[in-house]
Amino acid sequence: MRHTKQDHGFTLIELLIVLGILVLLSTLIILKLDGVQEKSRSGTQAFTLADASRQVQIYQGLNGKYPCGWDSLLAKPPTPTDPITGAIYAHLGPELEAPRTILSTTSTVLTADQVTSITSCGIRMPMLHDESMGVVPSDSGVEMHFLTTMPAMMGVSGLHHAVTMNTSAGSEGLAILLRDFGLTPMMTDDLSVVPPRIAANIYVVFGLGNECMLVSNQIDEAPFLDRTDSDKYYCRALGVFEVPLVGTKKAKLVGFIGPDGRTRKASADDFRETSDGM
Repeated sequence: MRHTKQDHGFTLIELLIVLGILVLLSTLIILKLDGVQEKSRSGTQAFTLADASRQVQIYQGLNGKYPCGWDSLLAKPPTPTDPITGAIYAHLGPELEAPRTILSTTSTVLTADQVTSITSCGIRMPMLHDESMGVVPSDSGVEMHFLTTMPAMMGVSGLHHAVTMNTSAGSEGLAILLRDFGLTPMMTDDLSVVPPRIAANIYVVFGLGNECMLVSNQIDEAPFLDRTDSDKYYCRALGVFEVPLVGTKKAKLVGFIGPDGRTRKASADDFRETSDGM
């Protein structure tokens, strides 16, 4: 009698081996795509921060002052005439909130000289926003308040608080000022001592708001930077201004940081490291 060989298909072990190989390959592909996404995010942020800085400096050069309409990063009071408490946005983002040491945990009360220093450079009416209207500032829920040490001006409460960088020894804020913005004659990695220049100033942080004069003059819209959830966290470029502790010398823009706490330099470095590792 003749017997024919029957094809019973793959065995269970063979199927499990093939399935394991497919899972391994898919994992490698996903990891590769994650690296590409991170590289793209870092490169885009580095470019956006560099462009925002360049456009602000061009505006300042053409007009002799910085554009107005920056975000104060402070919460709006219930009514325009209510006093401003100086409460910082509750959703700036985890990279900028304690225990991180990039920004001071509370806002700084400005002196009359510091208010003059800021207003004389062109920033006279920073914007306050109602976070219940959405974390990303929009036309709704916006109020512009005069920077002044007076309790009220023209029926509107005066704004004399500001969000500042943490410049204490060992802080991440000090590291940004030293390593990324180069605010010392010689580059240094020593964060144990605050250099005289930094000790003689405060570093006020404003967001590049959507109603900023710069938006209509030189860029189409305030740049949004990639965040995990832009509806949950603030996602605009943050300008850092050097303001003297004493005296009324005009405030000076020294650099931009992204809403994730990375500067242009840090974003560019991450872009290069991601590229090298791929």
